[in-house]
Amino acid sequence: MQFSFNLEWNELPEDFRESKIDEMIEYNFTNGNLLDDDGCPLYPDLDSALESIDLRRSTESFIEVHFPMYF
Repeated sequence: MQFSFNLEWNELPEDFRESKIDEMIEYNFTNGNLLDDDGCPLYPDLDSALESIDLRRSTESFIEVHFPMYF
């Protein structure tokens, strides 16, 4: 007997989703992936990157598109 189900990103608990968004932003910041076209950092520090609403939205969109493969 096989079971399958579809799990959607927005069905996960909000605190879990927020922690995954934070993880991805931290990863990208630490690995130099948050740079502009000239190679300069888009954010002066990690805290400002984590607080950026635009970055949080784009990160969540990226995760949602690739979910569940992101995990």
